[in-house]
Amino acid sequence: MKTINLFSLLLLFVISLNAQDDPVLFSVEDRGVNVSEFEYIYTKNNGDNADYSVESLQEYLDLYLKFKLKVQKAFDMGLDTIQVLQQELESYRKQLANSYLTDKEVINKLVEEAYDRMQKDKKVAHILAQIRGQKSPKDSAAAWNKIIEAKQKLNEGAQFGEVAKMVSDDRGSGENGGVLGYVTAMLPDGFYELESLIYNLKPGEIGGPVVSKLGYHMVQVIEERPARGEMEIGHIFIRKAKNNQDEFAKAKIDSLYQALQDGGRFDQLARSFSEDKKTNSKGGYIGKLAINQYELNFEETAFSLQNDGDYSTPVESKFGWHIIQRVKKDPKRSMEEMRSILRAKIENDGRNQIAKDKIITKILEQADFKEFPESYDYFHSLLDSSFLTFRWKTPTKLENKELFTFGDKFVFNTSQFNSFLFRNTRERIRIAYNNTLDGVLRRMYDEFVKESALKYEENNLKEKYPEFRNLMREYEEGILLFEATKMEVWDKAAQDTVGLKKFFNLNRDKFVWEERAEVETIVIKSSDQKLVDKLVKKLKKKSFEKVQAKYKSVSTDLLTSTKELYTKDQLPDGVQWDLHFMTPITKNATDGTTSFQKVTQIIQPTQKTLNESRGYVIAEYQNYLEKQWVDQLKSEYEVKINQHVFDSLVKK
Repeated sequence: MKTINLFSLLLLFVISLNAQDDPVLFSVEDRGVNVSEFEYIYTKNNGDNADYSVESLQEYLDLYLKFKLKVQKAFDMGLDTIQVLQQELESYRKQLANSYLTDKEVINKLVEEAYDRMQKDKKVAHILAQIRGQKSPKDSAAAWNKIIEAKQKLNEGAQFGEVAKMVSDDRGSGENGGVLGYVTAMLPDGFYELESLIYNLKPGEIGGPVVSKLGYHMVQVIEERPARGEMEIGHIFIRKAKNNQDEFAKAKIDSLYQALQDGGRFDQLARSFSEDKKTNSKGGYIGKLAINQYELNFEETAFSLQNDGDYSTPVESKFGWHIIQRVKKDPKRSMEEMRSILRAKIENDGRNQIAKDKIITKILEQADFKEFPESYDYFHSLLDSSFLTFRWKTPTKLENKELFTFGDKFVFNTSQFNSFLFRNTRERIRIAYNNTLDGVLRRMYDEFVKESALKYEENNLKEKYPEFRNLMREYEEGILLFEATKMEVWDKAAQDTVGLKKFFNLNRDKFVWEERAEVETIVIKSSDQKLVDKLVKKLKKKSFEKVQAKYKSVSTDLLTSTKELYTKDQLPDGVQWDLHFMTPITKNATDGTTSFQKVTQIIQPTQKTLNESRGYVIAEYQNYLEKQWVDQLKSEYEVKINQHVFDSLVKK
C-alpha cells in the first residue's frame, strides 16, 4: 500500500508540475484555454502592440472569450460533424502537414543549389539512349547497353559530335552533333539528375551516363556564360512569301525600320503593319523572353539590346523578318527575393522526393521501427502469378499478421498491406511488366513502409510541433465560427425583413445624410464660340432647364447636364462649398465640347430612407444580433476565469 501511495503522490506531483507549466487561463463549460494558447494568439494578432499590460490583456481576453463562446456553440450545434466542413479541414490538414513531412534543411539546400545554378547558362551537347515502350527492365537494359557502348567509343577517343550523330535517339540534336544549345536551371520535372550532371561538369568535360524520364544521357559541356535571365520584348513582324521569295517582305521591314528612325512610335507601327496577329493589337508586345524559346538568331539579337526601349535592325528568321524591341529587362534578384518562388517550384518538382526520402529515413531511425520478416514471407507464400495481373484477388487464407510497427501503438499488418496493393493496382501492374513476383512485392512493400512512416509522423505532428497544433486549432475553430455566425447572425439579418424594418425605425437617428451639395456638370456641344459664350453667360444666372428649353430648337444635344450629390470631403477637384459657385470653363480638344460645373443647392442634413441606407442598416442590425447572441451564450454557458493566472501574465 505504501508503494502505491508513493507512486500516486509522484504522479500527482508530475501532473501538478505540468499544470504549473501551462495552467488553464479560462474555461467555457469543460473546454479549457491554456496560457500557451492564449499567449500564442495574443502575440500573433497584436504584433508590436502586444505589451502585456493589464488593459491590453483584458481587452484581448474579452475578445477571445466571446470567440470561444461562439466556438462552443458551434460544437454543440454539431457543425463539426458536417461532411463538407470535415473535408475542408482534412484538405487543409494535409496541405499543412506536407510542409512538416519534408526535410526543411534539404529543401533549403535545394533552393540554394537551384539559385546558384540559375546564375549560369551552360551550352551542352548530349547523346540520348531512349527507354522505349513501357520502360520495362528489358527496355531499360537495351537503352543502358546502348549508352555504355557510346561511352566506350568516347573513352577510346571518338569525337562527341560524331558519336551523337551515329547513336543518339534525339534526332533533332543528333544531326547537329548532339548540341542542345544553352540551358539554364531549373530543368523541367524529371530531369534533375541530368541538370546536376550538367552543372557539375566544367567546359570541355564529358560525363554520364545519367538517367532522366526520357532515358540515359551522356553529356558534354561546351561552354558557359553568366545567365541571361529574362526580359520583356515586342516585335514588328513581316511574313515571308510561301515561295520564300522575300524581296517584298525585306523591302517592307526596311521601310518600317526607316519609319522608326524618322521618329515613328514602335507600338503604333506594330498595330498598323505587324503581321503577327497575336501581338499586333498589343503594340507588338510578346511578353517575357528566356533562352531557347526562339531561333538562335532572334534570341542573340534580342539579348544584345542594351537599354529598355532599344530596337534592333531587321533580323531574319525562318518565318519572316522582325524588328525586335527590348521593353524591360528583369533585374537580377537576390536569393532572399527568390527563396519563396524557388521553394514553391521545388515542392512541386520531383526533386522534392529527395527531401521526403530524407524525412522518411529520420522517421525510421527515431520511431523504433521494427519489421517482422516472417509475416512478409507468409504473405509472399500466398501469392501466385496472378499477382502480376489485374486478375489478382485477396488470398482466401490471408491471416492478419503484424508486418511492422512504430513503437508500441502503431501497428501495420498484412491486411493493410493487402488493401494498399489493391489501392495501387496500376503501379503494381506497371512494375510487373517484365519483372519477377519477388521484385514487384519488394518494391510495393518498400512503398507501403514509406507511406506508413509518413502516416505515423503525420499522426504525431500535433504533439511534436506546437505551431502545427495551433494552426490546426485556428483553422478548425475559424470555419466553425464562420458557419455558426452565418446561421445565427448574417442569414438572420439578411432574411428577417420585419426585424430589419423594426430595427431601422427604432434607430432612424443613426442613418442621416450629412449636409450635401448638388453639383451640376453642364456640357455645351457647339463649335460656334459666340453661341458658347452667350450660353455660358445665361447659365451663370439662370437654371439649366430654362436655358435648355429656350435653345432646344437649335439642337437637341446642344446642352446636356448631370447632377450629383457630394459631402464636403467628396467634392470634385476645383469645386468649392459655396452656393452658385461655378468652375472655369474647359475646352475638350478631342470632341470640341465646352464644360463647367456649378453648385446648384446646399442640402441640409436629412434622414435616410431604409432603401437609401440598407447596407448600413444591415451592418448595424448584424452587430445588434451578434451582441444579443453573445449575451445569450454568456447566460447559457458557464465561464470560469483564473484571475491568479491572468495576473501572472501582466508585465507592465
